[in-house]
Amino acid sequence: MAAKLKKCLLCGKEQEQGLLILEHAICSSCEQKLVAAKCEAETYQEMLTRLYPLSRLILSKA
Repeated sequence: MAAKLKKCLLCGKEQEQGLLILEHAICSSCEQKLVAAKCEAETYQEMLTRLYPLSRLILSKA
């Protein structure tokens, strides 16, 4: 039985590798973009918006 591919929370692409946090995946490419992002950049705010479901899940488990 093949493992189900997870969709990246940021780009939506299915991926086999990358970061997995509480059943949410972030692909290696998006992880690198997130680490390198400047908080003043418009793309940074877009990434934060896409990460919102993950932050809500983390807070609900606290």
